Amino acid sequence: MTDDSEVFDAEWVQPATALQRADSGEWFVEFPTRRALEDMSQHESIDGFMAAAAAVAVERIEPRIVGGPDGRQRILLPGDGGYDEAPA
Repeated sequence: MTDDSEVFDAEWVQPATALQRADSGEWFVEFPTRRALEDMSQHESIDGFMAAAAAVAVERIEPRIVGGPDGRQRILLPGDGGYDEAPA
């Protein structure tokens, strides 16, 4: 369903296809959606993904946003260089 505010068009595609379109610049994909697509693309079916998802505990991730050297914002995750020094 589209709302002409956040969602302007809808199309069902495989997770890997969505990632390819995001990488090519054809689609804009928000960071949390990208992470979900990356997880989904590791499985051959939705059943495989759902079984794997049910078998793991949900890990709390607190990203930090910092300015990059090119002036663009970057998202840092725990374990990334500079994460511990970045403001929470």
